[in-house]
Amino acid sequence: MGTSIHDLFPSNFLKAADLKGQRRTVTITKITREEVGKGKERKAVVYFVGVKKGLVLNKTNAVKIAKVTGSEDYTQWPGKKIVLVETEVEFKGDLTPAIRVTSPDGAGSAEDSEDTFPEDGDDVREPGSDDDIGDSENPFA
Repeated sequence: MGTSIHDLFPSNFLKAADLKGQRRTVTITKITREEVGKGKERKAVVYFVGVKKGLVLNKTNAVKIAKVTGSEDYTQWPGKKIVLVETEVEFKGDLTPAIRVTSPDGAGSAEDSEDTFPEDGDDVREPGSDDDIGDSENPFA
């Protein structure tokens, strides 16, 4: 276990602290619907090559992924590259860390960018895999 306060509150899903202040280029493997949070609400979750945790999608990030990949059809997203960045957003009157999506080339399409994300080897998720959704380890370590 690390020494950051974020290590005291493990999550099965990506959080801004997992990015460690760095931009991360990732390749989408699949999109699922999973029960999330204390209320067990079913939400869309996107998974990436070599990353143990998925990113719970909000509408802002889903719309941005559609723009970056060039498709609103999320079944067309696997294999496409996006960049995850840490930012601050206003939530209930306070600034809070969040993950946002951008294009690898800084423009509209992610088609031909080089994947700069370090893969975790045997933790690679393939489209349609039924692996467990991860553990409390930092997926970007």
